[in-house]
Amino acid sequence: MGSVETRLDGHVATLSFANPAQRGALKPEMLRDLRTGLARLEGQYPDVRVVVLRGSDGVFSSGYAINRIPEPDALPVKDEIEELCEVIEASPLVLIAMLEGTAVGASLDIACACDIRFATSSCRMGITPAKLGIVYTVAGAARLHRHVGAAWTRALFFTGDLVSGEEAARIGLVSAAFGDASDLERHTYDLAERIASRAPFSVASSKRIIHELEHAAPVKTGVALDLHELRRVALRSADAQEARAAFKEKRPPRFTGKESS
Repeated sequence: MGSVETRLDGHVATLSFANPAQRGALKPEMLRDLRTGLARLEGQYPDVRVVVLRGSDGVFSSGYAINRIPEPDALPVKDEIEELCEVIEASPLVLIAMLEGTAVGASLDIACACDIRFATSSCRMGITPAKLGIVYTVAGAARLHRHVGAAWTRALFFTGDLVSGEEAARIGLVSAAFGDASDLERHTYDLAERIASRAPFSVASSKRIIHELEHAAPVKTGVALDLHELRRVALRSADAQEARAAFKEKRPPRFTGKESS
């Protein structure tokens, strides 16, 4: 079972999520709970201005739970991950993602939707559809591209390799990397308090302006639908099935490039 907890401390709130049995793997119900938790902070706690998003037990998240990836015919155009990302981006609150341990796949996408990302130097992060035989969402790819540019987006997507927090800071994936978890926590909450001390309307308005600037050239509707169909094809592919089998059997996958088994 996964769980989401909220902690309040003046103008700063913390949303933490846990799934220790699966190294913080995200399940649909956890994503819904995070969305509900953020909405509750916005609607019921007017003093809250900044939210720190973090995992637990020294891990942000190992990504979306593989056993919860939908079947091709049940693949929604907008899934729970994207719905949470959109809520984060549209929120008037400033969200800071605090990354340690691992931040992979969907969890890194969620972190990229946050306004600021801090990490430990040793945190391992990446986007791994190439290792799972699947295709990522257009919105998720665009989100990563905005932070690291075309060259690093290609490198991360094509290889599925993980980068350290130190390298992530160098390429712009995170704002800064710190030596250990205590340094990370101290710098994260120092920044949260500093932002929370500023004029709330000014900060919220600046967030909205920056969001509009980042989304000034959206992907055309027809192209987005075509790319969504690619995700369906990938989920049906032999490679996607092989990746799931390899994960269960704890062995390296043997990819063939076949569209279906």
